[in-house]
Amino acid sequence: MKTTIILAMSNGAKSHYKSKIIYYLKKLQNNYFFYSFFVFSKLYLKFFLCYNTFRGVSMIKNILFDLDGTLLPMDLDKFLQIYFHSLYEYCGEDYNSLKDMIDIVMKGTYLMVNNDGKVTNEVVFKNYLKSIINGDIEQKFKNYENYYVTNFIKTKEATSVNKYANLLIQNLKSKGYNLILATNPLYPRIATLKRIEWAGLDKDDFTYITTYENSRYSKPNIKFYQEIIEKLNLNKDECIMVGNDTKEDYAITKLGIPCIILKDCLINNEKLELDFSTLKDLYEASKNYPTVIK
Repeated sequence: MKTTIILAMSNGAKSHYKSKIIYYLKKLQNNYFFYSFFVFSKLYLKFFLCYNTFRGVSMIKNILFDLDGTLLPMDLDKFLQIYFHSLYEYCGEDYNSLKDMIDIVMKGTYLMVNNDGKVTNEVVFKNYLKSIINGDIEQKFKNYENYYVTNFIKTKEATSVNKYANLLIQNLKSKGYNLILATNPLYPRIATLKRIEWAGLDKDDFTYITTYENSRYSKPNIKFYQEIIEKLNLNKDECIMVGNDTKEDYAITKLGIPCIILKDCLINNEKLELDFSTLKDLYEASKNYPTVIK
């Protein structure tokens, strides 16, 4: 549970308290009983160090959450397979073949991931479709969006519910934390709301939800996170990110914002050696989190 610290320290403060910990740890090593007590109580020591008001310490008030693989357990490969086949089943007449549709959707996704911020991801995606698809483009857009009302439910088979997601979110809300759903904005709002429901959560659990309609960047571009910070007028020192991808979610650390990476559905293509946690660990630790002072 080493990843459950939710306060951001200045570099000077981190160095100071790290040296203190090392000093006392060496002292404790001379006494087996107290050393063992320290090891088994390290989480509480961490709370003690972080939840007291030290100079250089900022209280976390805003928690950004990823969705897929974080709050919503997901078999990504299975999800994509069902997604493409069910999408083609619903609006395949707009494409020459399943492969053709997959290529087009993936190219549109690539363009959203590399969006330069001039327009929203929705506009980027639709402008691309307009450039390559013939016929009544508005009707085709309508078909695409209606898919999420009808056939998208089939992808739920690739997801499951982790009871600790709702327990964690409700606990944090009760303590006054500002919860933001910072999911990669490559889908319409309706698709994101569906996945929130599948996780056993409610859209009102979050003060802001990223979708392709309201976002001009995508993960792992750090401008995705900057846009959220600026749009919501957040203090970076009062924020933390929770995700499951060492590339897309951990990118926020480039802004000086700490990130907890969960291993329940870990994606670690970067091969980073981090101190991973679980959603259950995070929930258990959150019971000791302080109430946010408004």
